Amino acid sequence: MTFQSCDCGITQKTNDNPLGLCRACRVHFLQEASGTAAPSGLDVQWDRFVRKVMPWLLSAITIWMNWLAGSLDPRAWAVGLCAQVLWLLWIVHTRTWGLLPMNLALWAVYARNHFAWAMS
Repeated sequence: MTFQSCDCGITQKTNDNPLGLCRACRVHFLQEASGTAAPSGLDVQWDRFVRKVMPWLLSAITIWMNWLAGSLDPRAWAVGLCAQVLWLLWIVHTRTWGLLPMNLALWAVYARNHFAWAMS
């Protein structure tokens, strides 16, 4: 077995830590191995925006869209369709694939409602 030293320069080889990585570097190593590590550079700012800000933005847009729909405002469904674009970006970036069927179904429902309301 080959031992690695930490990026931080600390080496701690024990039975519990055969790679010799400090706790922070072990977490980073495991994240990289599983594909969940945050990107570096400018991508860190995008990642932080998507994970911290976008859920609040998506919530606000969804609440506003439902308010418009309840007020029988025909713009509601167009707002909902625009929100689904943002939801799709969030789903892909955070790899929350379980929300993809809901996103696809809402695309269909919002498009149907938009065109049905436009015809009436």
